[in-house]
Amino acid sequence: MKRIIALILCVISLSLVLVACGNGDNAPKGMKRANADSKIYTLYVPEDWVEIDNGTDMAFVQAQASSVTGNSNLQPESVNAMAWPISESILKNTELSPEDKIAKAYEAYLADYKSQLGSNFSEASEIVETESVREDGKTYVFTAKQIGIYWKYYMNVIVSGGYYYVVTFNFPQKNLTEDKENGGFKETIGVENATFADGEYKESMDEIMKEFKTHG
Repeated sequence: MKRIIALILCVISLSLVLVACGNGDNAPKGMKRANADSKIYTLYVPEDWVEIDNGTDMAFVQAQASSVTGNSNLQPESVNAMAWPISESILKNTELSPEDKIAKAYEAYLADYKSQLGSNFSEASEIVETESVREDGKTYVFTAKQIGIYWKYYMNVIVSGGYYYVVTFNFPQKNLTEDKENGGFKETIGVENATFADGEYKESMDEIMKEFKTHG
């Protein structure tokens, strides 16, 4: 789990190279497939979103082609998708029913993720489960601060076929002010003073999650 969170942070924080995303033949109208080489999941995103080549098996797609406030080190609203096996200690536990294994997997995922929040983020909020558009998944929302900027995360977790599938939407705060004297951004004090664009992307988030397919 520590490796997974570190990978997400690396992808979010670094300036990355833009590449074209190929359209899938079976893509829903107005959408295209991201990370087309993936055999373990299918992620469709709006056609005008831009895929990023991050050198990993994780799909990473920006909602906008330009970076926030012209700063090349901060990418705007984005979505990433990844998958990895569930612990064998859960999968091979003969005392658990299939339903209990799924419940245990969600419980283990959330516990592991929470245990790493403090060391990877500052001012991390409580992780709150919210309504998911999928019957086979759970959606968790939280805010946190990284490199002096507040972020809001929608983390969609699906347990299926022995795998965790995690699709995360990342929103950097909208009300950033450039620090022309010292460079970068002026730091916002308190998450209650930060604004995010998640409301503008609710329809897109719902559509992406409804069309997401697991192959584990």
